[in-house]
Amino acid sequence: MKLINGDCLEKLKELADNSVDAIVTDPPAGISFMNKEWDSNKGGRDEWMQWLTEVMTEAKRVLKHGGHALVWAIPRTSHWTAMAIENAGFEVRDCVYHIQSQGFPKSLNVSKAIDKKFGAEREVIRSRKLFGGGRRLKGVMFEEDGKDTDTFNYTAPATDKAKQYDGYGSQLKPAVECWWLCRKPLAEKNIVDNVLKHGTGAINIDKSRIGTTTKTNSHKENTAINNPFTRGLGEIKTEIKNYGRFPANLIHDGSDAVMEEFEKYGESKSVSGGIGKPLLKGEGIKDNNTIQERGGYDDSGSVARFFYCSKASVSERNTGLDGFEEKEARVLGNGAIVTGSQKEDYKVPPQKNNHPTVKPVKLMSYLVNLIAPPYKSVILDMFMGTGSTGIAALLNGHDFIGIEMSEEYMKIAEARINNYEEFRKYLK
Repeated sequence: MKLINGDCLEKLKELADNSVDAIVTDPPAGISFMNKEWDSNKGGRDEWMQWLTEVMTEAKRVLKHGGHALVWAIPRTSHWTAMAIENAGFEVRDCVYHIQSQGFPKSLNVSKAIDKKFGAEREVIRSRKLFGGGRRLKGVMFEEDGKDTDTFNYTAPATDKAKQYDGYGSQLKPAVECWWLCRKPLAEKNIVDNVLKHGTGAINIDKSRIGTTTKTNSHKENTAINNPFTRGLGEIKTEIKNYGRFPANLIHDGSDAVMEEFEKYGESKSVSGGIGKPLLKGEGIKDNNTIQERGGYDDSGSVARFFYCSKASVSERNTGLDGFEEKEARVLGNGAIVTGSQKEDYKVPPQKNNHPTVKPVKLMSYLVNLIAPPYKSVILDMFMGTGSTGIAALLNGHDFIGIEMSEEYMKIAEARINNYEEFRKYLK
């Protein structure tokens, strides 16, 4: 691994042309997330897009011809990200959507805001204790008076206008994240020639299939007496390989909420792929009297055809960080963590890894495998954060280059990546 602390736009210029096989990266979204300076919009949409265009232009230069990149975005500014990618000279090939249930609603209660504007007092109709007995998050999910409390009060509208707009808010609950799949243009006339010369240009379909398994059955000779491939072998073993579903541009988190939504539309049935049909003559019989056969999909269930991965748990965030200082922090409903300097923070256990958007290693491993060539590749992440892409790259036998501007996150990333083998359990 090669970890670089500094501004990615400057540090990318130090890397050689065509030296990277694939890019998996999580850039800022330009929404000043939790008032973080690194996530500012640089002055506006055009300024932010110009900045990311410059970064992606340098990234394209260091990427091999035909190399792929997966670039994270949120729906609100994903069009900014996609335009910057195109403006840098990449081909946008697809967008992978990760749906999850842990998103935290950040909606203004318009009815309450109207009553507050007119100074009207609302009647409390019922109350409930807040999560963990902690303080309420001012101005985000619930909009009251900014006081610290462990109880949330449900109130009735007081004014006529508030009654008219009772139940109205300002935002939807976030449940989708995007990964733009893009490719540096081919240097050869087609994908085959590009793959043969540069090693890049294709994506790994079979390694990304969903539900691939192998089952072994034993058969006596008389059960296959009429099969010219097996006659005379005595007892044989038959391997039936389930090749799995073709990878889709959808990932889900496997949560109860998501599963329930899929199940409303019924269960998908397993589709046969030719069980019992041996491979071509001469390819089926092995030294150990085993025949390999094509299998079906074995994917009954409403969501079995899609890859699933939940957000990183607190345990995963802090793995590899023994000896690091625990900092006061709060955890939002979408798994995000920020330091506890604000008075409205929730009371939750301190965290060693206080990065607000830690990506799960299982997800990053899937994305790395999707676009990495079939050899020991160099994977680049120029917005490294606390190192999940690097961990995934090393777990899958690749080299890694990571660039991170924050010294604090850099130290966390280095410790986590140095202990990458501890994360193998999260791939299951």
